[in-house]
Amino acid sequence: MSVRVLISVKETVGTHSTAPRWFWCGVDPCLLVVQVADFYSWAVDRRHPLTVDSYLHYAGEYPGALPVEDAVGRHHFDDTSSGNAVDRYELTLNGEQHGLRFTRHDLVAERRGPDEQRGPNEPDQTLTQANLYAAAAYCCEAIAADCERHIASNTAPTIPGGEPAMWRQRAERYVQRQQSTAVGAAAANLTARFRPGRFDNPFPAVEVAGVWMYAYIDSRGCLQVSVRLDEADEWLMTLRRTVPIRITVQGRQVYAAG
Repeated sequence: MSVRVLISVKETVGTHSTAPRWFWCGVDPCLLVVQVADFYSWAVDRRHPLTVDSYLHYAGEYPGALPVEDAVGRHHFDDTSSGNAVDRYELTLNGEQHGLRFTRHDLVAERRGPDEQRGPNEPDQTLTQANLYAAAAYCCEAIAADCERHIASNTAPTIPGGEPAMWRQRAERYVQRQQSTAVGAAAANLTARFRPGRFDNPFPAVEVAGVWMYAYIDSRGCLQVSVRLDEADEWLMTLRRTVPIRITVQGRQVYAAG
């Protein structure tokens, strides 16, 4: 019996999420990551919002590019259900911030019970717009290596279509996108660190891309904002070795430099 994968697609609007649409996926999970990366690139390049409608529009424009076979009902999670799914993916889209979250759950492991390292509902893998391209590049390299093994043994590859060189070219394109400023900014923002004030250091701060930003109330009751730039990440630097800065108050720019 062939192994199939379930994928749910939903979108967030403000603090609410829409009801998910469930689809069967008959492709290798590694290829599914590549398909989602292609969909995200299409939405970014064409300035389409990341919504369920956009997902379906893309799937209609490029047949076979995304899973669209309906899988409605909780019975599909059963061991005895059609396809015997072993993985469940959740794709959550956000049109306002043009962001996504793509998570994988191993249904077989969940049926066995939670392991020592992971809770019963925690995903095995989580991708966002910050690391999706890196994952897609890794998957393309893995597919290329799989194709080479099957060529050497004169058997059909598990993922048909394309030579190893083609998959490696796709991997390189994903690497280039991963290194773009927009993706770097997303990665920095999604991994920002907050340091609350303490009795011995009462200055709360946020660190983003190596830049520390302090915002606190001083002893005179004045809001004090300061920035420390000496540890800024290299990719953030301009050719003049400065960090571009723009400060707004109530949406009005009050300072710009760099």
